Amino acid sequence: MVRNGDERNKMDVRRYELRWTHHQSTVVAEVGSLYRDAALVDVTLACEDQRTYQAHKLVLSACSQYFQGLFSRHPAHQHPIIFLKDVSGDECEALLTYMYRGEVSVSHDQIHRILRVANSLQVRGLADMEPSSSRPSSPAGDRGGHCPSSSPSPSTGPPTKCATPISEPHSPNPPPLVNPSVSTLGSSHPVLSHPTGASDPH
Repeated sequence: MVRNGDERNKMDVRRYELRWTHHQSTVVAEVGSLYRDAALVDVTLACEDQRTYQAHKLVLSACSQYFQGLFSRHPAHQHPIIFLKDVSGDECEALLTYMYRGEVSVSHDQIHRILRVANSLQVRGLADMEPSSSRPSSPAGDRGGHCPSSSPSPSTGPPTKCATPISEPHSPNPPPLVNPSVSTLGSSHPVLSHPTGASDPH
């Protein structure tokens, strides 16, 4: 005879696996949708031209080692304002588009400065990237940008990341999270400063 207590213990060890089939694609889509939505924003980025952008710490931390370290060192700041020295609004907007959408179309004139800022902020996927315009021209008929072989070798070291020019005009980038504006920053928000290429103040 099986006692009631033994039966309950037997049932307690049973486990069920709940799987969300489209979890990754759904989360990525929802993160992208946050780019147009000012709800739940908890950080403001202020650029050198006085344009400001609101964003989400979680997204910035996931996409940038710099922001991840910054927010970890200042966890008590509910809605910090981060001044990005030597970073224009256009550059900030392009990087935000990249972080929220996973891609961005930029002009030839912008690419070097954007990659410089991305390297300073340690943006994943862009840090240490080389624009293809700095490499030799691709052969005639090749519409893609020149990119060194992605296979590492003893002489060249790890594979080189590069930016490839697009062959077709892209549609304009989606609007930023909030329209950039000149903002009088209130004292209720703690202020952090990011001189490009330097660490944040302690």
